[in-house]
Amino acid sequence: QAIIDTTNPVIGNAGLSDDCFSPPAPEGTTTITFTGKDTNGTWSYILLVGTRTLCGSGSPTGTRTTTFPGTVTFDWNGKVQTGGGELLLGEGTYLITILLTDFVGNTVSTTLSAKIDKTNPWSSDLTASRYIFSPNGIYPTTTLSWTAGDGNPWGYELKVDGLAIPGGTGTSSGTEAKTFVWNGLPVGEGTHTVSVTITDSAGNAVSTSTTIIIDTTKPDITNFSASAYYFSPSLATVTITFTGFDDRGTWS
Repeated sequence: QAIIDTTNPVIGNAGLSDDCFSPPAPEGTTTITFTGKDTNGTWSYILLVGTRTLCGSGSPTGTRTTTFPGTVTFDWNGKVQTGGGELLLGEGTYLITILLTDFVGNTVSTTLSAKIDKTNPWSSDLTASRYIFSPNGIYPTTTLSWTAGDGNPWGYELKVDGLAIPGGTGTSSGTEAKTFVWNGLPVGEGTHTVSVTITDSAGNAVSTSTTIIIDTTKPDITNFSASAYYFSPSLATVTITFTGFDDRGTWS
């Protein structure tokens, strides 16, 4: 019995885990997912950029026998097959073609757009309104400031001595000046390295840091004395003498 089949196979739910990534690291792959089906059951697929087959983890080509949607996943590493091996593509936006063909030659295709970004975001130096402060004193905070930017959306994370600063994360895009009022948490007295890391949506990152001192020790007064404890301001003066000390050296 002859079967006349003029119905194309069907592609559904095509998507990428990341539409912007940075091969080979730090986020070196993006996962392609789609479903396929055909009324007569057998269909094949191929994943392409232009006319070149993708490289990565999983199979960029294959054959399935399903009249119901069958799911295909493939981790693309930014490379394509060449006659002599594999080629890592450079920065740019690429169209990934998903092509399905049934066993009599009917075809259907769809495309996904993926951007390869290997450029780090940029950041100015991290600065502070006060490089020495006391959470218990008259200057209980310091304001951290920096400016960062990237061609893709980016996020930032503030750390002190490698520990996350509570509330010290956020997202942005383009070029933007940022400030953060820091109360010293989660560390205590001492000399600390405060850093901000800028990471774009492809996983490229850059960091900058500065040194800040938290001083919670009060200065000390000793040898306090007065030349007289009773006097008349209209007739005499009194000399007050004391010794001051601070472990950080400067006091007023």
